[in-house]
Amino acid sequence: MTKLDPVITISAKFIAKDNAKPLNGDAYSVKLYDKDIFDDDFLGSGTLNEEGQTEIKFGFSSISSFDSPGEKKPDLYFILFKDNDILLKSKPFEDLDLSKYSTFNFEEGTFFDLGTFVI
Repeated sequence: MTKLDPVITISAKFIAKDNAKPLNGDAYSVKLYDKDIFDDDFLGSGTLNEEGQTEIKFGFSSISSFDSPGEKKPDLYFILFKDNDILLKSKPFEDLDLSKYSTFNFEEGTFFDLGTFVI
């Protein structure tokens, strides 16, 4: 990321289906991707905090690649892991207009919350 490349922060929260408590701990990790025609763009990874939330930051230019030049509305999806085993692969959030549904802060960049997921 450069100073001229707007920073995007994606947030998501994960809770357990059986007891509604947040998933957390070193065993959990999340990877974020932008779905493309040939190769999906890896945007970043994160862990889950005590509230079961992750925040992943990436530069806006990361969503544009050889198979999606000039892309402005990414098709974001994430994969939640526990001890390297996949717990959840989300459906893509297609043509996500980050400017329309997010909040913007000049110091922090653009923040977008994907929501809460019950696992």
